[in-house]
Amino acid sequence: MKVPPGGNCENYPEDCVENAVCQEMCTCNEGFQEEGDHCEANPDPGLGEPCDSIIQNCITENAECVGDAESKKCRCKDGYVLDGDVCSE
Repeated sequence: MKVPPGGNCENYPEDCVENAVCQEMCTCNEGFQEEGDHCEANPDPGLGEPCDSIIQNCITENAECVGDAESKKCRCKDGYVLDGDVCSE
């Protein structure tokens, strides 16, 4: 059974729920918030903010959630460039 946010993980640091890390207690990763016994992506990430690649929750038009497991962030899609706080062709 996975350890929920706020749960003691000192003896089993690899057993935190998905999107959480052990720091004596399981803590949600940057860009995620505690929701009961799990960590959910912040609902409205903008460009450069942590996001969830499964639900692609970036709020900026023409942006997508990319990166490795520990550092997924909203970035402009291929073919678009950052123009202030929007992604333009």
